[in-house]
This record gives sequence, structure tokens and C-alpha cells, in this order.
Amino acid sequence: MTETTAIRKLDTMQQELRKPGYTFDYRDFNLQPQQTRIIDATDLIYFVSDEVDDNIVVRSETGVYDRTTTNNAESIHHHTGRITLENHSLTAAQYVVFYVGIWH
Repeated sequence: MTETTAIRKLDTMQQELRKPGYTFDYRDFNLQPQQTRIIDATDLIYFVSDEVDDNIVVRSETGVYDRTTTNNAESIHHHTGRITLENHSLTAAQYVVFYVGIWH
């Protein structure tokens, strides 16, 4: 997902959820080989950027973003609540970039 698409999605979600506003920010994570990391995204929405490596799996109450397999019917680009990042690489740390919407 591009930054422009994430902002458009936030605009739409703000209207649908009747939130008064949001702040747009960025977060990036370095994950070691086979590392799993939990993020608390209560009242936040994370958008998976186009820069995420194919070895990264993102899971949340919204769904799963997973390019490590072709068995998924779809990959969800927006995540909220408890988010799990999994690095399925065996060799190197992966750089994971997110666009973050913070509801006001």
C-alpha cells in the first residue's frame, strides 16, 4: 500500500467510524531472523506499506497479510488491535515499514 492510498483509506474510515480526526505517522521495525513481535495497536490502525519484505507475515484481529504462501485468498493491508509481526527469514533482519493512523 502506498502512503497516498493509506491516507485515502483513513479519510474514508474516519467518516465511516465517525471519528473526529486522525494523525498520520510512520513506524518501522527491524526483525531478526525468525523473530516474532507483538504490537498493541488499540485505537490505532496500521497499514502495511509496499516496502514490506515477502518474508514478513502480519496478523491481527482484522486479518492476515502473508506473501510467504500462495494459499491465501487475500492479504489484508490494514491492521488494528493486537498485531503480530513474524519474520520467516532464516538469514537477515527485515525492515518493516507501516503507515499509522492515530484516532483523535
